[in-house]
Amino acid sequence: MGVARSSQIVAPARPEPRWNVRPSVVIPADRRSFSGYRQPRTSCRPERGHINDTHDDQPIRDLTAWAVDRLEEALATARDGHELESIRVIAQSRAYGCGDPDSARLRWAKLSLTANERLPGGTSWNDARKNCQNFALRTWIIQHVGPGTDPDWDPEALAADTLAALPLAPGRARSLSTGWHDLPAERINELRQHKNMTAHVDHLVHLIPSGPTKDRLSAWIDVRKHLP
Repeated sequence: MGVARSSQIVAPARPEPRWNVRPSVVIPADRRSFSGYRQPRTSCRPERGHINDTHDDQPIRDLTAWAVDRLEEALATARDGHELESIRVIAQSRAYGCGDPDSARLRWAKLSLTANERLPGGTSWNDARKNCQNFALRTWIIQHVGPGTDPDWDPEALAADTLAALPLAPGRARSLSTGWHDLPAERINELRQHKNMTAHVDHLVHLIPSGPTKDRLSAWIDVRKHLP
């Protein structure tokens, strides 16, 4: 007689859930208009955020229903980049949302900016991406909710932050853009970062009083048309 085999199958232990979101895709500024920042979707529904692992069978928790105070508490202890990005995306979407009072939208926007600031940096692309997200949200709030005394919603403060984030002067960037196909990859990437970080300038410049700051911002409107 054969030896009977056990038919019992022991399921592997399920890992603890982690926060996760799909990697953000940065669309080159020359392939989209700034109006894309106004509303991430055509409806008033916020972008989806969830807690998940890389395993397809991992339980998912939808974070979009979380209240702002709950996400603020989560941000206080968040350390992982996935956690921070999830909070940033949800809060930004709620700031763009329909029907909320201005005070609520400002609170959501602040939460998104704080999460964005705490995202990993230290590389030129990460720092440029963080700047793009910061400048786009602040410009949208200033346009649609209104400027305020808070530096985040002050057009002149945003203009100063924008110019400080751009290592190249407009004239230098314009000069390098001539025959940019022959430049080293690092230099091409630098020019693309400058183009992305000035995507909001044509909307911001109209909110700045006449003076040197407005002149420097205005120069980028033309220069970025020639950047890769």
